[in-house]
Amino acid sequence: MRFFGVILPLSMPGVVSGTLLMFIPTAGDHVRPALVGGSDARMIANLIQPQFSTVANRPMGAALAITVILAIALIGRAFLGPTAALRRWAR
Repeated sequence: MRFFGVILPLSMPGVVSGTLLMFIPTAGDHVRPALVGGSDARMIANLIQPQFSTVANRPMGAALAITVILAIALIGRAFLGPTAALRRWAR
């Protein structure tokens, strides 16, 4: 009972911030996958970057970028909801 009442609510902000700090750079990273996986690595940033430079399809690049931003916001909200519920429950 102490774990769910004390330890988990106090540690959730750290878990959430650590997860988001690792997830957000991963969504925008396009150099490392190209170096490690070669030119055939399919990451979301590797799809967005050519839309602005070589393909010159800026609306598609903007739509992909907004999709990534919304996905990050939804994942962040999914983490923050249970954290707030745990804090209310622990009081």
